[in-house]
Amino acid sequence: MKRATIAIAMLLSVSRADANVGENQAAIEKRYGKGFHETILNDHQILRSYSLKGLKIIVTFIDGVSQAETYGKESNSQLSESEITALLHQNSRGEKWIQVNDPHVSDKMWKLPDEVMVAGYNEGDKKLYLFTRAMTEFTKKQKAAEKPK
Repeated sequence: MKRATIAIAMLLSVSRADANVGENQAAIEKRYGKGFHETILNDHQILRSYSLKGLKIIVTFIDGVSQAETYGKESNSQLSESEITALLHQNSRGEKWIQVNDPHVSDKMWKLPDEVMVAGYNEGDKKLYLFTRAMTEFTKKQKAAEKPK
């Protein structure tokens, strides 16, 4: 556990302090390396998986820009509080995350003050999810388009 925490701390210390979410594919690949799996969901949306220092990172790109990222340990163990805090800080855009409660959505939740991004950690699947308002709006439009008229 200590080794994984140290590895993630090292990962975050060499990464820039600004957001991962919101970066384009080239910036993400510079940060995480080449993706090892890709799923094209539609003309606008691609999921790409990365592996870096004990983390599996799944990035959702919409029109080439990261709008959601999921972090989990390759060992499938829980992320520690310090690891979650470090990942949130890395994606804070210089803002302070505010903890919110919605047990129907996630075990632990946070949002940025301008609500441009939210995050959630689920202990059941041991993953931290970060997504932008643009991702939420895109998902709503996709669901509305799928509904029969």
